[in-house]
Amino acid sequence: MLGIAVYTELPGGNGRLDAVMLTDYDNYVFEFKVDGKRATAAMEQIIERHYDWFFTVDPRPLHLIGLDFSTDARQVISYTHQLYGEGETTEHLCH
Repeated sequence: MLGIAVYTELPGGNGRLDAVMLTDYDNYVFEFKVDGKRATAAMEQIIERHYDWFFTVDPRPLHLIGLDFSTDARQVISYTHQLYGEGETTEHLCH
């Protein structure tokens, strides 16, 4: 079909991953926060709790993504992205 598998609440590292998306070419780890807890806090949680450990043996690029949702606006208000191994994280604000 599309070559995409999505899993939620997977045990991994020191906790549960909010969501994981595996594709034919890349893997993605998502952590979600709500109402101003900042996407950077989500990224810190991915890194501190080692949510990426299971996917580091996979040769596909691994994308770590933190998202902050607003319940009032019903949309993403900020997000972060880091390609595993590069160590550089950028936060983007959405308006």
